[in-house]
Amino acid sequence: MLGKWIDDKKSKYLESHTERVKVMQKALEMWWRMGEVAPGQETSTTCKACSGHGTRQCRFCSGHGLIRAGGGEAMTCPICKTRGVEACDACHGAGRIAVWMRFAEDRAEVQSS
Repeated sequence: MLGKWIDDKKSKYLESHTERVKVMQKALEMWWRMGEVAPGQETSTTCKACSGHGTRQCRFCSGHGLIRAGGGEAMTCPICKTRGVEACDACHGAGRIAVWMRFAEDRAEVQSS
């Protein structure tokens, strides 16, 4: 019984430690990548997800600005507040992505494949 409890604690510790190492590795890689940008070199690129607009169609109401409540009545979308758009999640509304951030995103896509 005690042995199982200890094994569970070890397992959880190792999982959290592994996650912390991955986060630190990503942070160090981005820091290293920022240092690679040469003077005069472009430091950001247009966000492909939103084409540089900084906004995307609201995922909650599909761009309508209204949603149907339980009784079938229309109500204001709580996410976009009737605008029909929300900040782009890729560039956080900036419309541009830092060159070093693009590297991190590309690497994350490769690792998840």
